[in-house]
Amino acid sequence: MAVIFFPELIAELNQELVPEQFELIDVNPNVLGGAPVVKGTRISTSTISAVREFGQHPTEAYPDLSEEQVAQAERFQEFLEAA
Repeated sequence: MAVIFFPELIAELNQELVPEQFELIDVNPNVLGGAPVVKGTRISTSTISAVREFGQHPTEAYPDLSEEQVAQAERFQEFLEAA
């Protein structure tokens, strides 16, 4: 059973933001406790950003991800950090 700390935020992200601007991102309380992930994976947007910060390209660490998935995950993480 996943622990959800901010169910209202998850609902808002799913209803308003994710479908319109970030179709490759999934926010599901049953996957990583609701952390934003690349759709169809358990790779969080924060992990992708952390990999980049450590100087590695995310597709090197996760070769199954496309450039588009990585770019959208990074934009999503930037959005969250700016909020």
